Amino acid sequence: MKNYLLIWIVLLISTSTINFAQWSSIGGPEGGEISAITNAGSYIVCGAADGDIFTSFDNGMSWTKRGKVPGNFITRLTAGSEALFARSSNGLYRSTDQGDSWQPQLDPGVFIGKVFANGTHVLAPTGNGLFYSTNSGTDWTNVTGNLPVQVHAAVIHNGDFFAGMLDSAVYRSTNNGVSWFRAWNISNKRNINFLTTFGNTIYAAHSGEARLFSSTDNGFNWSQSDILTIGTMNESVNDLLVTPSGIYVPLLYQTSSSLPWGGGVYVSTDGTSWSFNNDGLIPRWIDAIASAQGDVLAATRGGGIFRSTNQGQSWIRSSTGLDKARILHLSYTNGGEKFYAGTYGGGFFVSNDSAQSWEARNTGFENIFSLPVILEFLIKGNSWFAGTEDDGLYKSTNEGLTWFKSGMDPFAFTGLVLRGGDIFATQAVTDGVFRSTDDGFTWSQIMSGFITLAPTCITIGGAGTIFVGTIQGSVLRSTNNGVNWLGSPFGGGIVRFIRFAGSTMFAGTTNGVYRSTNFGINWTPSNNGIEGIEVNFI
Repeated sequence: MKNYLLIWIVLLISTSTINFAQWSSIGGPEGGEISAITNAGSYIVCGAADGDIFTSFDNGMSWTKRGKVPGNFITRLTAGSEALFARSSNGLYRSTDQGDSWQPQLDPGVFIGKVFANGTHVLAPTGNGLFYSTNSGTDWTNVTGNLPVQVHAAVIHNGDFFAGMLDSAVYRSTNNGVSWFRAWNISNKRNINFLTTFGNTIYAAHSGEARLFSSTDNGFNWSQSDILTIGTMNESVNDLLVTPSGIYVPLLYQTSSSLPWGGGVYVSTDGTSWSFNNDGLIPRWIDAIASAQGDVLAATRGGGIFRSTNQGQSWIRSSTGLDKARILHLSYTNGGEKFYAGTYGGGFFVSNDSAQSWEARNTGFENIFSLPVILEFLIKGNSWFAGTEDDGLYKSTNEGLTWFKSGMDPFAFTGLVLRGGDIFATQAVTDGVFRSTDDGFTWSQIMSGFITLAPTCITIGGAGTIFVGTIQGSVLRSTNNGVNWLGSPFGGGIVRFIRFAGSTMFAGTTNGVYRSTNFGINWTPSNNGIEGIEVNFI
């Protein structure tokens, strides 16, 4: 490959027999899947999809990693005066040291709705009912009473308890949960996942409907506000925030099953009319939202944290210190002076100082709802190519400052390589090997007849032979630009990666490493010490 080295390195080997060199983080690219955020008073807390917790003491300008919440996904964070509460896939957890350590609460593994906290008073809606604590979660009391068992949301408003239920109803208790009565319900059966209060008004929202409901008389009467005026077939409210400056609703929607999702943050100053002008907010898949000193902070799916200082009209990236970007492709030029990183949902990043600092370069990616998942990257002279998971192939001629589509269907790219002046690409479809002779403007399919074979990777070997790995555990080779193909199955599982080291060929598979010394005709396992380990890159 010209002026370009792929440096993916993944070989999981037992540390009991081999001593590794010391690794340290070089920092960035910053961002990633941030799934929860809350204001804790003197600081802000956010949680990553993998459970890592970060805090900011400068209004979201910079972030510091703290502890880790057990479970593989944080869905909600709530702050009281003395404790933080996190809902993960494992249940409810509490921290009394600003997120450094976490202890389980209530029944582990039970469904937990959005926790409400006001000072030391906490309501925890769960699949086993509603629980109440007056001492920041040290002790809990079951206040389910005559409620249906599964509670999705709860809030304390004007001294009364309100609970959002599975059956599109809001229940109210005037005696701290001893008994309940139905305060409101509608015929459209959806979960009441969000309840919040501000001033003399209580607000409610469904999880699957672009509507806001509000009551100014303690739940006796409710009004409805439609957030969207366009026709949709799918809608999803992800959070609900009310501040002195307005009401903020992160919303996703789909107008047709054949069209991509759209969305962003919708804003209302009166609860009746709604505006949407999310300049700079990319991606627009927002999992959670919080306010801090008049600003609004949005936790995005892949892009980290974004901050708005003008009521959601425009946004800037605010992810310094958030080292959660999932890097799927990493390469460099100029002897390591310039680095390029393709990420999962965060787009493309460039570093001009040996990976010490990073700049996002995503202008031109068409899917502004969610930045593409970049699986492959290739440099050919002054042309840069980025192969995405489901948004096609993009090209840039100015080092990634702007991107445009480059004539390929939106299937997952599994490989991009050069052979002379031609570009070869593989996609995760039957016979998915393609060739371009005009710098990526047009493509021709060069594989046919392999009905069940979908390529998983590609490389160029000696004398220009093309080698393609498949999901069926075989490596195909062609010596005449894809006119004819020969296969060499070896029973190693799905082939993830193939490369030459001198005249020896290596294949990383779902069942370890295999090696060929005769250009892919015969293969032998090379797994001493890594038996049964999936090897993705070498």
